[in-house]
Amino acid sequence: MNRQDIYSLTNFDFLASSFARMNGQGRHIDIRAVTGNMSKEQSAWFIERYNFYRTQGQMKAMKAAQAEAEMWA
Repeated sequence: MNRQDIYSLTNFDFLASSFARMNGQGRHIDIRAVTGNMSKEQSAWFIERYNFYRTQGQMKAMKAAQAEAEMWA
């Protein structure tokens, strides 16, 4: 993998985490529109990272809600 590919993946990872965060804030994200100009490999990788960050955000939200509920119990 050359240096340009590494930078592209880093940029895509940042974008995936950003879109996942926006999704967690309740914004509608059309992931097909986001990945529309990507190659199949790039799109698959991007969607995998996007879903990873969405899951991470959901887990953090659940832990925060649980901690708040325990605080008031």
